[in-house]
Amino acid sequence: MSGRLPIRIRRGLLALAAVGLLSGCDQEPQDVYYSLATAAEFGDKKAFLAGFSESSRPIIETMISLSEAYPLPKADPLKQLVFAHIEEVELKGEDEAILLVSRGQKERKILMVKTEEEGWRIDVKKLNDFWEKKGKYKNRE
Repeated sequence: MSGRLPIRIRRGLLALAAVGLLSGCDQEPQDVYYSLATAAEFGDKKAFLAGFSESSRPIIETMISLSEAYPLPKADPLKQLVFAHIEEVELKGEDEAILLVSRGQKERKILMVKTEEEGWRIDVKKLNDFWEKKGKYKNRE
């Protein structure tokens, strides 16, 4: 056995992730993040993009296309944003959350913002500004 889940189970999990993203207004930021990461794992681009703000989706879609054409890990949004575990969630008021995510020994901070229309999402402009001010990594505060 290859260690992968049977296709029926994978499709079911993917459907749950997609439904979760579409109803993101009632979810916590970590739920939306896990849905986004699950969609990425299963290759569901539409569900993955649903984890981003409306203004961020075209940017992420372009970055995905470029990373497929030119394999540059630093430009690949999947490698930059999709991690296996959420180590910590820090709420900043009612509309911002900082997730400390990890993959093996690598950690990264992800800023998520909440809007009335979409619920919790990653906004790439705000995330980039956050990374420039606070850093991507836990130890750089």
